Amino acid sequence: MIYIEHEPQGNSWKTLIAVSIGVFVVNVDYWSVSVALPEMAKEFDVTTIALDWVLSAYIISFCASVAVAGRLGGLFGSKKLLLLGIALFGAFSLWVGLSDSVGMIVAARIALGLGGGLIFDLATAILSNACSVSELTKMLGLLTGIGALGGAIGPVLGGLITETIGWQWIFYLNVPVTVLAFLAVKWGTVE
Repeated sequence: MIYIEHEPQGNSWKTLIAVSIGVFVVNVDYWSVSVALPEMAKEFDVTTIALDWVLSAYIISFCASVAVAGRLGGLFGSKKLLLLGIALFGAFSLWVGLSDSVGMIVAARIALGLGGGLIFDLATAILSNACSVSELTKMLGLLTGIGALGGAIGPVLGGLITETIGWQWIFYLNVPVTVLAFLAVKWGTVE
C-alpha cells in the first residue's frame, strides 16, 4: 500500500482524545448490553431469546452505517456526520432507558446502531486526517486499543450496573458521555 503524505489537519493527540470518547462509549455499550439481557427479559416477562433483536437489530444497523459512513462523510463532511452519530447515540440511549416495551427498545437500538456506525467509521477518518503518515499507525493503534478497553470494561460494568441500579442505567450513563464526546469533537477536531 502506498501512502501519500498530506498536511495533517489539526493536532493528532487532541483529535485522538476527542474521537476516542465516542469509540469508547460505543464499545462499552455494546458489550454491556449482552449481560443485561436476562434482567431485561425478567422485566418485560419474555425469554432472553425473545430479546435477540436487541442485539441483532443493533448489529445490522451498525454494519449498514459503517458501510456508507465514509462516503457520506466525503459528501457532507466527516465532522458533521460524526457529531450527528454522537447525537443519535446519546438521544437513542435515553430512549432505550425510557422504553416500556421490547419493540421500543429494538427500534431505539436500530437508531443506536446507526449512530454507533457513524462514530466508529468517522472517528477513524478524522483521526487519520489529523495525523502525519509517520504517526498514523501509532494513533490508529491507540484508538483501537481504547475501543478494545471499552469492550473489556463493558461486560463488567454492565453487570455491575444491572445488578445495582438497573439495566436502564447502562443507557442513561451513555448520555453524559456522549455530551462530552460531542463537545470534545466539536472543539477538539477540524474537518
